[in-house]
Amino acid sequence: MPSEDAEQLNLATLFHGLLFAYQKATKDILGSGCEVFLHPTLEILGKIDEKKGTPLPKAGSLDEAVAAFSDMLLRTKAVKGFSFKKVGHEKYLLRIDGCTWARHIHKMLEPKDVTCPLALIVMAIYRKHIGDKVEESESKYLEEGTETEIKPFHKILWVETSPLETATHKT
Repeated sequence: MPSEDAEQLNLATLFHGLLFAYQKATKDILGSGCEVFLHPTLEILGKIDEKKGTPLPKAGSLDEAVAAFSDMLLRTKAVKGFSFKKVGHEKYLLRIDGCTWARHIHKMLEPKDVTCPLALIVMAIYRKHIGDKVEESESKYLEEGTETEIKPFHKILWVETSPLETATHKT
């Protein structure tokens, strides 16, 4: 009979794989535009956090909150390495090394167009602290980890004019 730790790992592996499968199926069916599901997903994580006090860290700053999440992952041995580095204005690079699930999940599913579930949690923390929507980013999958860019979502506003308005501006 498997140990309790092994059973928890197996359960987490199932949920990890389930999320990848859901993301891939959504992208395959809807094509581009499936990123619209990112914001509602992060909103739900935020609501659960507010109502139930989930493990989303309550630390004061973004860096402290991500460090608290990193500490939890390292303590539970879910990952061997975790870095969250600022690489631009409000732009960060999240790198996860030695992920417990990467060795078999990444090799088996060969994810190329989905976001790492741990990165989604960091995106929820980012959104909570920055107060802005997060841009959808696909993770880069490594043999035993991932890299994910995390930055705010900036809408591009298009100003359209009718042919009549354009004609009235011509000389």
